[in-house]
Amino acid sequence: MKRKLAGLFTALMVLSLGTTAFAAGSVSSEDVIQQEKVDKAVEGAKNVSCETENVTASVPNMEDEAVAAKVNEAITEAGKKEGADVLAVIELEYDGDIPEGGVTITLSVPGVQANANIVLLHWDSVNNVWEEITPISVEDGKITAHFSSFSPVAIVEVAKAAEPEQPTTPEEPSKPEQPGQPNQPSTPNGPGQTPNNGPGQTPNNGPSTQTPEGKSPKTGAEASVLPILAVICAVGIAVCGKKVKVNA
Repeated sequence: MKRKLAGLFTALMVLSLGTTAFAAGSVSSEDVIQQEKVDKAVEGAKNVSCETENVTASVPNMEDEAVAAKVNEAITEAGKKEGADVLAVIELEYDGDIPEGGVTITLSVPGVQANANIVLLHWDSVNNVWEEITPISVEDGKITAHFSSFSPVAIVEVAKAAEPEQPTTPEEPSKPEQPGQPNQPSTPNGPGQTPNNGPGQTPNNGPSTQTPEGKSPKTGAEASVLPILAVICAVGIAVCGKKVKVNA
């Protein structure tokens, strides 16, 4: 029984050691993603060619450790740009001495659309930095740029930034209806003036001092008639008094 247990423990120990060794050699997800980008860049380089004389574009020799390292560096450098997609990493070579001031070349890159946001990353071996070159023009399947030296070049397409939305113009608020203007009060008419009333207004005239016949009473004439009436009344009373006494 003891021998069986010892054998079992020994087998478990061997398995655990083998599992540990296998885990130590596992590949991380980042390494897998990086390798996929490298494979895509190398595959894309197979379709790139140069239309300029004395200049050739070739696929990087990934068996050369130094070249493979530069391809990985180019992809890592491109990854610093948001939305960057490495279309290809190529080796550019110039046959002869490079003219002073550099050379303008045109690359044939299938799949590139006109006015795409293309950036070229060029390894500057003098300053040991990745130089960013903006193409002179980008047409359907063609990229034209100026180079002063030749070495590994990464063709990178960067997503264009979304344009900000234009603010909409707010609608003007409707104007409230203007209240109707009140009727202006009529100006009182002076004596002898014709009423000048607005439509629908009641004449605003003062009390009339005219008689129905349109004439004013003569106050002085009425005052002279009263004494005469008083005398007539007095005579009438006296005459009536005498008649009463006679009849009695």
